[in-house]
Amino acid sequence: MVVAHTLQLIRVQAEDRSESEAAGSDSTHIDTLALAANGRKSPPDGGAAPPDRGRAGFPGSQPVQSCDSGGQVSSARRLARWLCGSGVVQPLESEFEATVLSTPSITEVHREIVDEFEFLDDWMDRYQHLIDLGRKLPEYPAEFQTDEYKVRGCQAQVWFRAEKRDGRLYFTAMSDAAIVSGLIAILLRAYSGYPPKTILRAGHGFISDIGLTEHLSPTRGNGLHAMLRTIRRHAVSACMP
Repeated sequence: MVVAHTLQLIRVQAEDRSESEAAGSDSTHIDTLALAANGRKSPPDGGAAPPDRGRAGFPGSQPVQSCDSGGQVSSARRLARWLCGSGVVQPLESEFEATVLSTPSITEVHREIVDEFEFLDDWMDRYQHLIDLGRKLPEYPAEFQTDEYKVRGCQAQVWFRAEKRDGRLYFTAMSDAAIVSGLIAILLRAYSGYPPKTILRAGHGFISDIGLTEHLSPTRGNGLHAMLRTIRRHAVSACMP
């Protein structure tokens, strides 16, 4: 896989770097990695290879050997983006490769959501952010606004639908309430498009990190947890043969 190959290149380059430092030469460690990642053995168009930028020259170079698999994928993704952005490597043409490197991990998404809310100090601003997110929800098909897809336990009306494609769960949902629609937007962003086992392992600790549990009304809080249970139920069902 692209990620595995990229990670291997990073590890090999780290070893090459140590050897080159001992020999007093460190001029080509980023050049070799960049050219190898693009399947080239010499600089494009016969031009000079990019200058060395040291370990800080590209993102994700330092934590590769000490982080877990999720961190390694993240590091490889950042490296690939840097290489493409620098013009050294052509963008990936394979849809599968592009998806692997462009889709953030579920943990990254949860962290991004928390960071967004932490940026807003006032809870009135956070409520407004929720409302704005809810307004951007994609249209929910009227054919699925039936009791079969209705979430029980929500004071507002909520319809939630799951579809499994290529081993991943994709959710669509809607509500007739503004803030609940914002909660739906967060949950779709946090869980839609991931394998069911990944969804189950991820949990919903980011909800507590945001502080939603403490700042929502009891009825909205109950509705939020009802939607989380619905997501979990779909994920468990999708794991079954």
